[in-house]
Amino acid sequence: MAHMAPNPTAVEPMVNEFDTTIPDSPSSLPQTPRDTKPSWVAGKRNKLLRRIPLFKPPKMEAHRMASTSSTPTDNQYVGTEYTSTPQHEGAARSVSPDSVLLGMGHGGQHGEGSRSPPPPPPPSNSQYQYQSVPSPPLYPEQPQSPKEADMGIYPAYPAAFPGGFQSYSPPPMAMYGGSPMTPQVINFQNWGQAYDAQSLMSSPQTPFTPFGQPPFGQQVYGQAGYGQPPYGQPPFECPSQSGPYRDKVSWLGTTLWFLSIFSTIGSGIWLGVAFIQPKWGKTVSSANGALPPSTASLLTALIAKLIETSFVAVFVASVGQILTKKAFDVGNRGVTLGEFGMKNWVVSPGLMFTNIRSWKKVGFTPLGILCMLATLVAVLYTTASDALVAPKLKWGKPEMIVMKNYAMSGYGNVTFVKQSCHLPDGLLADDQGQDSCLAASLSGFSYHNFQAFLSTWSEFGRNNTKPEGRYMPNRPPVTATLYDNVTVTGTWINTEHSDPMTGYEKYKRIVNNVTLAVPHPGVYDAATDPTNEILQPSDLSGVGEYMLAASAVSPALNVLCVGMTEKELAPLVYTVWPHANLTDAELPGEKTGGLNWIDQVPRYDWAPNETEWLNRTVVDDIFRWGGAYHRRPPVFQRFPSEYNVIINATVQGSTNWTYKSGSVYTLVNNNATDDYTLCEIRSWLSINCSTHLNISGTTGAHMSANCEDEHDPVSYRKSVQDAVESDEADWKWLAQSWQLAIYMNSGLTTLNASRDRILTALPLEDHHLPNRVPSLAEVLAALVSPTLISGSIKTPLVNYWPPEAVNAPLPGWENKFNASITKQEYTSGSAMEWQRAFLLVLIMGFLLNLFCLVHLFIQLRGRPLTDFTDPANLFALAINSPSSQALSGTCGGGPKGYQLDVPWRIGYSEQANHYFFEGATEKRQRLKRKKAIDRRDMVTSEMELVDFKDGDTKAKTDDPRQSYVKLSNHKSWL
Repeated sequence: MAHMAPNPTAVEPMVNEFDTTIPDSPSSLPQTPRDTKPSWVAGKRNKLLRRIPLFKPPKMEAHRMASTSSTPTDNQYVGTEYTSTPQHEGAARSVSPDSVLLGMGHGGQHGEGSRSPPPPPPPSNSQYQYQSVPSPPLYPEQPQSPKEADMGIYPAYPAAFPGGFQSYSPPPMAMYGGSPMTPQVINFQNWGQAYDAQSLMSSPQTPFTPFGQPPFGQQVYGQAGYGQPPYGQPPFECPSQSGPYRDKVSWLGTTLWFLSIFSTIGSGIWLGVAFIQPKWGKTVSSANGALPPSTASLLTALIAKLIETSFVAVFVASVGQILTKKAFDVGNRGVTLGEFGMKNWVVSPGLMFTNIRSWKKVGFTPLGILCMLATLVAVLYTTASDALVAPKLKWGKPEMIVMKNYAMSGYGNVTFVKQSCHLPDGLLADDQGQDSCLAASLSGFSYHNFQAFLSTWSEFGRNNTKPEGRYMPNRPPVTATLYDNVTVTGTWINTEHSDPMTGYEKYKRIVNNVTLAVPHPGVYDAATDPTNEILQPSDLSGVGEYMLAASAVSPALNVLCVGMTEKELAPLVYTVWPHANLTDAELPGEKTGGLNWIDQVPRYDWAPNETEWLNRTVVDDIFRWGGAYHRRPPVFQRFPSEYNVIINATVQGSTNWTYKSGSVYTLVNNNATDDYTLCEIRSWLSINCSTHLNISGTTGAHMSANCEDEHDPVSYRKSVQDAVESDEADWKWLAQSWQLAIYMNSGLTTLNASRDRILTALPLEDHHLPNRVPSLAEVLAALVSPTLISGSIKTPLVNYWPPEAVNAPLPGWENKFNASITKQEYTSGSAMEWQRAFLLVLIMGFLLNLFCLVHLFIQLRGRPLTDFTDPANLFALAINSPSSQALSGTCGGGPKGYQLDVPWRIGYSEQANHYFFEGATEKRQRLKRKKAIDRRDMVTSEMELVDFKDGDTKAKTDDPRQSYVKLSNHKSWL
């Protein structure tokens, strides 16, 4: 380099210790397009700037270049005073204010370089005062470089250039040749034209480029090409350290794969469970070894939350990948700011409402619709899981099952019933202990049922004013208890014979005929037996319930009461027989049968004669007595006194099992008349019924008998079609124990029992059932009903007792029966019909998860991109990108309105190896750039001249240019 003599007129730039910002500087003023008229603000601005001497109108030629002066008096600073020669003032006045704004303006900051002396400020303003110091001499062999303190930061003045790019942060001036210490005065008048700037930049008289920019003639890959303004170039001091592709074996890639697979499989299982609605049975119950319901609900909510969280993470990452690919694609219209915020909807759904303008602009695009659906899934997925997947107690559909029951005795076996009565060890250990236990049990249950039935009638009678109350199907049934915790409700059957009018028309006398059927207790035993594997309420946190309809026989009881006069009863009363052995009764004037009076009653003539049927009466056909029916009538010791009742249970029947007597009798003295009422009570197993059992953890257990229902699918008659009914002779002895237990024969001694007083007030007075009180037959049925329940415990549910059951080992003879069960159990599914709408949420969740998994596999091939929609990556890319006129005025309040629709894309400078945001161009220019990128001759660096193998995908994607070429030519989904 030739030796340069030191310029004595050179002025060393001082470090600016004062604020040199010009008020209303062009960087803070709105920019006016060149092809429009100046605005009112621009006019005021120019008027203000013209007051400064530097911006006064020129008095010299418009295109004359200002030159430096060789004498020290041309430009010098003395103390704090400012002096200027006329030549310098003329050169300064040649600068137009608009030309200065246009020439100096750009969107980035000035790069580092030598700081030229600031324009001379007005003398009146003490803020802009400088002191000149002579420059030290520069030695020829060691040209002096600019000092670090001399490289100031110039204020930025953005202005639009024909190339369309915005200003950029320039590189340091030290990277360019020339001495920045040589003061130059440049004519900025026509600085706004690209060709003026081009010629000025290439002029040898200009040793530095304005604001530290590289020469315009230098062509840069990724830009529009030759002729771009200096601030449209990418920064050369910010090369990218890595490409946009991530490694397959990386934390991001591995995590995305794992979350996507987990979320897809989990949402698929959840959707399948919601469709199938499986019943969990004992798997989810309070039974030993099972999963408690509370734990099951907690686990379901936890897994649903994990699926939801994984889905949100994967979907947000997929949207980021899609938008990043869209931003790289040069054939695409670019990405708007509204699209950048779409994935935030999924994370923070409230942003859809707080930023409604952005939602209106991008919410109905294909990707926007997917984001809205994903937001809906993210908000409602856990709720949908709780509604459709979480186990909850639900009623299932009726199921036909086969159940087992274990029987240890036949129906009405009084010996077995006595043995089943429990007493404390050592209490009443004699032979009569069990009899006493049975009598106490029957007495207690009998009076309980008796009182409950009268209480029911007390309420029913007040409101029973309609004629329908006279018919048996509409009258209150008898209720009882089983095991002290099961409510048993009987049913009136054979009601076609219960109307007194029917008996009156047929027999011309008052006939009160009722038949009561009760459910079989063996059904309850079978339902609670673990062998049948039915979940009990205790297994369902004490709140479960099930309904069981069993095909079983029902113990039935018929009470037939007939009004008779004293004369009609005489053949059946011992005291009026001839030659009767009489004795005085308790009341004066009354007689009763003497001691051993029963021995004078003719014995039954056993087979083969069977001719002794005792006396004939006028009611033989009603009670089916005599040889035609193979049944003998009862014989009473005496007539009962007023308000008293007597019984007879010693009737012998035929040796033929079919006609064997199984009845007991009660004779009542009517209070209202001088007549008597004779009642017969007998029992059998009805084949026209089914037993219905309902067990609930909140309301307890209830049993009832459903009889004479042709539409009952589990009626015993439909299960055993050849079954027949017959009286149970064994039950008579159990009934006799009941009579003795409550002392139904108290009328023999005229005890005037309270119970008898009630009974003697109930016989019918006419051939109609009363509306307000029960009939005598109904109350007797309530009194004797405990024998039906006690006599059928641990007995078969069929109408026979097979021989092989006699010596069956414990737990007894196994008999199977059909049943229909409708039960509550913990089931996945909706509790109510409207909750099935949440199925759409689970469907959308699975489809969106599948979409993300396929996108990760097909589009990304397992190698994710740097997500430039992530706030950290977005900030890093944006701060290293040129500023844009399209977003002017947004630094304080953010983008609004049309600014949200401005498209952006990610550009790449091959020479600087730099990625940056740039405004997306028109479609024609995009296609032109796409072709330019595809051309191989644009690759100039050594790294880009390397040939890659076809299968070496990683090598291609690791190369910055190859990565950019691949991304810019690859169409993204949606």
